[in-house]
Amino acid sequence: MELTSCCKKTEVGMDSVKEIIVNIEKILEQKGYGADRQLEEAISQINVRLRDLNAFSGTQPLSLRRAEYEKDIENRCDIFLSVVKESAQNLNAQQRRDLFPALNDLARRWLGQRINAHQKELDALAARLGVHGPKIQDSICNRVFAYIDAELQRFSEISKTPTVKFSTTLGDGTTKTIELPAPSSMKAIRFVTLLPGDIATEQDLVETTLKMFNGPEVEVGYYTEYQQPIDKPLEEAIKRGDILVLKEENYYYKHSRHERVFIQISPLIPGSEDIPEWKKELEKTTPFVKRTISLSERKKRELEIYQKIEMEEFIREQRKVAKNSYEVFLSYSEKDSSIANTIRDELQQEDARVFMAQKSLEPGDDFAEKIKLALRGSAEVWVIMSPNSLNSEWVATEWGAAWILDKKIIPILHRCDVSQIPERLRRFHCVDTLNVGAMIKERFTAAKD
Repeated sequence: MELTSCCKKTEVGMDSVKEIIVNIEKILEQKGYGADRQLEEAISQINVRLRDLNAFSGTQPLSLRRAEYEKDIENRCDIFLSVVKESAQNLNAQQRRDLFPALNDLARRWLGQRINAHQKELDALAARLGVHGPKIQDSICNRVFAYIDAELQRFSEISKTPTVKFSTTLGDGTTKTIELPAPSSMKAIRFVTLLPGDIATEQDLVETTLKMFNGPEVEVGYYTEYQQPIDKPLEEAIKRGDILVLKEENYYYKHSRHERVFIQISPLIPGSEDIPEWKKELEKTTPFVKRTISLSERKKRELEIYQKIEMEEFIREQRKVAKNSYEVFLSYSEKDSSIANTIRDELQQEDARVFMAQKSLEPGDDFAEKIKLALRGSAEVWVIMSPNSLNSEWVATEWGAAWILDKKIIPILHRCDVSQIPERLRRFHCVDTLNVGAMIKERFTAAKD
């Protein structure tokens, strides 16, 4: 009865998975915030169902299968899992990654990896449950796979893996062809090893989070000695739900010559014979626990939103700079407007775009913001240095900002000597107002030619 109950629960679990996948397909046809919430809930439900299904299919009673079924079970499970994955093909990459760990865990359980290692225990359990005779086991296995067969029939076309054929003609005229998986079915995975101390500060956590976000193909493994606590910032991130622990695996041992290389080696089986000496020595060293970690779906969305806002800000800023693009930013004192207007007119005659505060600003403009954008968007900053501008706080602010922005600055001397201007401006080539016209023609006429 216990064995039949497990099979029945497995069948029910399969039906639940099928219903949720159908529901996901309906949700994908919708739009808006509500649909996103429903999709998130559906993915959570399917993970719960798969965990339940794992619990039933991973129990010893359900693993009581005869040797002749083992290969058939393996083949059926491979196809079934590929069908389930393909049926959720409309999910985005992050959603699929959230779903696949549970599916892959289900596959590992169904492939019966523990059957050989625990054969004696299984035989004893079979005797205790009174499970004998091939007909009973035939009935159990057929019931479990009845749903799988139905799904295979419905998804037979979907489950086919796309391939690409490559052909070449050899020197003797014969043609050789090789068939490989299509590029869309291929992905590169990079492995990152983290140790205690790598996420010791909040800054370390931020850097690790960004690496995981910017490299979704990266698989991150966090290794600690058995019962050793993890870094506090990482622990808090896990509690907040920012980072998920996809799985924990034991029996990892550090490579003797490489600090960040770990190898998983199965433990010794008590009473086993012919145990290699190296394995006996290995048992004396410190075992490690590997935690495979990943960003949660919520954290990914937060980072995506932040990245989008940051990008939009950058684009808006670039548009502002482009809109306020000038060849020359002319800085002057209001009392020197006459000479400033003369220089502006000469520049405009050569089709040069010039920014002058009083002439370029319109009513309602944010004065400080407009000046800042014009400075950033100008190729050069010309400063009319006169007794008036030497006492102008605004002129000093403008050329000071140009200095910080690393703009090319040209001081124009008007009733002023080089020795009178600030020391920082003396480093630049100064031009007298009498020679400005010639400089404009020389520079901008040559540029037009």
